[in-house]
Amino acid sequence: MDLKQLSENYFVVFYDQRGTGLSPRVPAEELTKENMIEDLHSIVTYYGKGKKVHLIGHSWGGMLASAYLGRYPETVDKIVLAEPGPLTPEFAKKYEPKVEVSWELVRHLAKCYFQSLHVEEIDDQAQADYFFMAFATDTTVKDHPLKGYFCDNDIRNANFDHWRFSGVTSYQLMMKGMEGDKETMNFVDGVSQFKDKILFLAGDCNILIGPAFQQEQRKLFNQTELVVIPDAGHMMFSEQPDACIAAINAYFED
Repeated sequence: MDLKQLSENYFVVFYDQRGTGLSPRVPAEELTKENMIEDLHSIVTYYGKGKKVHLIGHSWGGMLASAYLGRYPETVDKIVLAEPGPLTPEFAKKYEPKVEVSWELVRHLAKCYFQSLHVEEIDDQAQADYFFMAFATDTTVKDHPLKGYFCDNDIRNANFDHWRFSGVTSYQLMMKGMEGDKETMNFVDGVSQFKDKILFLAGDCNILIGPAFQQEQRKLFNQTELVVIPDAGHMMFSEQPDACIAAINAYFED
């Protein structure tokens, strides 16, 4: 996320969650919502040193931040949820994209799979990571289920750098929930304990989990504000960093 500007006024901590980014790959059974919450709590307590913190979570990170808020509301002062995915099983059903399986999409899936077989196995998840990244980052394919996240249905407009997505983590924490694991998809237990205002951000191009979707999800919390970022899709922080920073700073200073 392009949020380095916040370091002018705040001590900012970024981290790669277990099994993602530069963090070591771990067995699938360790990739649970519970472990992710406790990992975040370890970071909050280590760097917070007993003080309340400001949290910013984007996409899956917003879902995790919401779950963390419900578990440890006493540690949070301000919280920003930037286009979190579905926070309850009910919203997961609303989100489910209507996928038209065209031959072009099937060919794209097959191409990504066979390419992944040639990836050097630096660890046992490298091929899965490549497959997931190759599929998710080419929305020019007809009927791609993720194109609605981006302006003009094209991820190339998102203006963000990606390195290594985690295919196994994405499946364990998201896809299993979408397939009916209701406990995995419940990210709002306990959030009613937090009485202060929560900031929601949404990119106005996103027709999947953008403004309309977040307008409904924000009702799961006591007090919220929704700021829509113009000319931005799901990757709002890289597409319109100044507008995002302005909204966050205004909320933090409120």
